[in-house]
Formats: sequence, structure tokens, C-alpha cells
Amino acid sequence: DNNSAICPLNGRILNTDWRTWKSIQQNPNITQNYLIVADSELGWFNRNMEGMFVTPNGSVSREVFGDSKPEELDRIQGECQAIYEKFACMRNFPECSDSGWNTRGSAENNACIQACKDVSLSCYAKFQLRCKDLQQSYKAQGLNTSDFQCVSLRELECGGKHCTKVPLGEGQSGLGWELKCEYMCLEFQRERSDDSDDAPRISIVLWVLALIFFIIGITFCCLCVPCCPGTW
Repeated sequence: DNNSAICPLNGRILNTDWRTWKSIQQNPNITQNYLIVADSELGWFNRNMEGMFVTPNGSVSREVFGDSKPEELDRIQGECQAIYEKFACMRNFPECSDSGWNTRGSAENNACIQACKDVSLSCYAKFQLRCKDLQQSYKAQGLNTSDFQCVSLRELECGGKHCTKVPLGEGQSGLGWELKCEYMCLEFQRERSDDSDDAPRISIVLWVLALIFFIIGITFCCLCVPCCPGTW
């Protein structure tokens, strides 16, 4: 809902008309678990951003910045909180839809895909490139504070299904990595037939199975005449 601490339907993170699958909406435990996961992913994102700017022990930049970072980089990370939260929420609460990419069709113009691309371009890539620019600028000015390190996402947690390392000069902004946006947005998506709207059908199946086992039991019992109904 729009009062949630994370993933609010406020038009900024999720649109007010965003609707995820009924099986998620109607189960408070599932909803709460997904909120926890989305929140933990936001924490993971911030740890990555923190790891992209490093001041080595004993360096001048360490003395100047301590555990913080240049104001410009801090501002980029701050602006990216809402961008990444939107992506994390859209991915963990996939939109229920009968058309387009949400039923495993085309990814074109999909909201989750676009949010992921914003994270890739406006957050990770922007931070990394601006870090390098600042370092070069400090060096050109002869400032000793240029001894910090700008760490690429490909050196952090880029691997597996969510992020792929590619040759330098390729990938996002030529930085040698690319987020697997389609995979991440599809990871928790489902077909309408997967949703728990099928609960009545599941109940019927269970009743049929119970009836089959009952008939098997009676048949087995009748193989032993003393136990057969009507002979007691």
C-alpha cells in the first residue's frame, strides 16, 4: 500500500495502479517476505556502491574522506535510492498482466526492464565514470587526494545470472559489465495459470485422489472376506 516503508504505491516507487499477482496480494506472509527481500536487495545495492569508492589505509584520501566519499559521488548514491528501490519492488512484486512481456512475451517498454536499465546507466555506470573523472581532475590539480580507488562493478559482485563480465570497451558504457535485466525481471514472473486462483481446482484434485485411495482401500479389504463390508 502507499504507507509501506518500502515498495509504496505512491507513484514514485510503484504506480498507484500497480497490481501484482493475486496469490501475493492475498497472503500477508508472502507479501511480508517479498518486502524483506526487496529491502535486503536495496542494502546489497548500497554495499556495492560503497565498494566502488575505496580509500586505502594510510592514503591521503583516507585522511580527507574517512569512511565517506566526495560530495558528488555521495549525491549520486543518494539519488539512486529511489531508482533501485523501484527496480527491486517491480522485480519482487511482478505486475500481473495478460499481455506483453509480463506473460513471457516481448520485453519492449516493460517497466521493470526500464527500471533495471536506469540502475545500470544512471547509478552504477554514472558513479563509476564520475569517480574516474574526479580522480583525473584531482591529479591534474596536483592534489594528493587522488590516491583513492575507483572500483568497477565487474570487480565486485558481477557474475552468474544477474550480471555478466564482458571485455572492457563493451557492455554498459564500455565498462566491461552488463546487468541481465531481462533475466532479473523475469526471475519471479509467472503465468496466469501459475497463480493461486487455481485453488478450487487444486481442491478438486485432492478430493479425486482421496476417492481413488478410498476405492483402492475397499478393493483391498474385499480381497479378505471377513473384512468385506456386509459380512461383519
